[in-house]
Amino acid sequence: MSEKNKTVKKIIKEWDLEADHNGELIVGGCNAVHLSNLYGTPLHVVNEGRLKKTAESFFEAVKSKYPGKISVHFAFKCNPVPGIIKIIRSAGINAEIMSEHELLLALKLGYTGNEIVVNGPYKTDKLITGCLENNIRFINVDSLFELEQINLLCNNLNKNADVLLRINPDFIPVGMNKGSATAGRSGSPFGLDMKGGEVNRAIDMIKGMKRINFKGFHFHIGSGIQNTDDYRRALSRLKNVVNFQVALRI
Repeated sequence: MSEKNKTVKKIIKEWDLEADHNGELIVGGCNAVHLSNLYGTPLHVVNEGRLKKTAESFFEAVKSKYPGKISVHFAFKCNPVPGIIKIIRSAGINAEIMSEHELLLALKLGYTGNEIVVNGPYKTDKLITGCLENNIRFINVDSLFELEQINLLCNNLNKNADVLLRINPDFIPVGMNKGSATAGRSGSPFGLDMKGGEVNRAIDMIKGMKRINFKGFHFHIGSGIQNTDDYRRALSRLKNVVNFQVALRI
């Protein structure tokens, strides 16, 4: 068997794909050629059973490895199609949103505020207001300016906000494309600069904010991480920050 055929068979097996006697692609029991004739092209086909199985498997993997309470969140920016989100939600996975549209979509699809976290480096006042009004579980704070804006809106609306501080640990996994790396200080707009002291400044600011409740830290080192040791190496850079928090008992 040629290397090309071996590769094709491997892909077919790993992705639950099939081919009929004419060599036409079968996805979830449906002939892709027939689907394209019916609906036209380009056509995006999703195997519902495979998607739900993958979502459930990921959820169970996290649950089995962490002894405490866990909550897994799907980033709507990956695929905001309502039908897709419904399948993922049926697997017990919650929502991560980063825009007003995504917040409204999550609420419309039945997510409660406690099942939603908000992320992203640019949160409009309207988005933050919507999050406060719907008692969103966590708002990930990306900058000192954003922290001030959240505090201002909390005071104006007489609402409290539970926040996580997004830390930029200045860590880029070896071999990662810089365009996919979100935890380096060079060219990345994400997170509070740990080396520059922004994290400690944010903590000091929160001490004087009666309506801001500090709930922990958040960081994201990039997309397509292949080696879990990269997470360990990034976390090791946060030791001083975490120890600082324990000492302050925030």
